[in-house]
Amino acid sequence: MEKKTSKEYQLGVVIIEKQALIRAGLVLMVDSRLEMRVLGETGDIAGSYELVEHHQPDIILLGMDATEGITPNMIPSLLKRSHQSRVIVLSTQSEEESNLEALKHGALGIVFYSDTPAILGKAIRKVVAGEAWVERSLIANVLHTLADGNHPAPNHSEKDQIDELTLRERDVIQLIGRGFKNQQIAEKLCLSESTIRHHLTSIYHKLGVSSRLELLVYANHNTIT
Repeated sequence: MEKKTSKEYQLGVVIIEKQALIRAGLVLMVDSRLEMRVLGETGDIAGSYELVEHHQPDIILLGMDATEGITPNMIPSLLKRSHQSRVIVLSTQSEEESNLEALKHGALGIVFYSDTPAILGKAIRKVVAGEAWVERSLIANVLHTLADGNHPAPNHSEKDQIDELTLRERDVIQLIGRGFKNQQIAEKLCLSESTIRHHLTSIYHKLGVSSRLELLVYANHNTIT
């Protein structure tokens, strides 16, 4: 399903969802927002890879359905075909194991089918901005699953990276580890959201990570949090 291209830049979204009624609702929701547009949508799993490669979207909305072959294993293959894309998985709270697998395979957001359209819109904007959109309880499980429980000492390169962090940047990382969003961190540290974003940019650069989720795993692995 092709959409007309706006002269102004909009966030491009590709929707992969087996259920036609849900897919139609997602198309209407995304296209109702001025800053977003649907580049393509499909319920054909085999054709989803070609669709993503052709459109190079900012966001891939991926509706999980193991019975239809839509599994976390698809995510790396989708991202290989569009390096700029970021994946938001549509799932249910009961599919916790599948949600964790999706994050391990490269998804940066989990939105539940029970969430509101406003939450999905916010999740898309946050993920495009480089943040992870993950429920706080799920973040704790991700850290437990992905990080080594033994916390081995950082290697020389990692230690040098960590030593470059300022005390304020460490404060930001610790609050992120507790599940706080940018606005909450700004309030806790009596700073502006813009300053928090600058701190995050610096942290990402120093530690060689590219997203909030990668930062959480790195920080937990190296006992920064």
